[in-house]
Amino acid sequence: MASAYVIMSLAGLLFSLSAIGFAYQVAEAKIFSQGFVDTAALGAADSLRGLVAGFPCENAEQILQSGGLRLKTCRIVGLGVSIEAEYSLWFATLGARASASAPDMQ
Repeated sequence: MASAYVIMSLAGLLFSLSAIGFAYQVAEAKIFSQGFVDTAALGAADSLRGLVAGFPCENAEQILQSGGLRLKTCRIVGLGVSIEAEYSLWFATLGARASASAPDMQ
């Protein structure tokens, strides 16, 4: 009887540690993907302004692919760019968004 209690306790402990580990990986991946999306939006905005060669959405897609992300949407509105991307982690898909535009020069 005592051995069954010990086995169940260890199983519960292992499950809890696994859940905590997965939650940590999801949080870390969210921060990782948001950094790449921010960088892609800034790069696309720079391309739109002519500071970097290339097309804004293509440059953003290249930046995202270098981090293992997939470009979901890229919208150019005026002098700004809005990027949305996805990152797959095991069976979860994480999304991130960013926007960037030319600075106000007043």
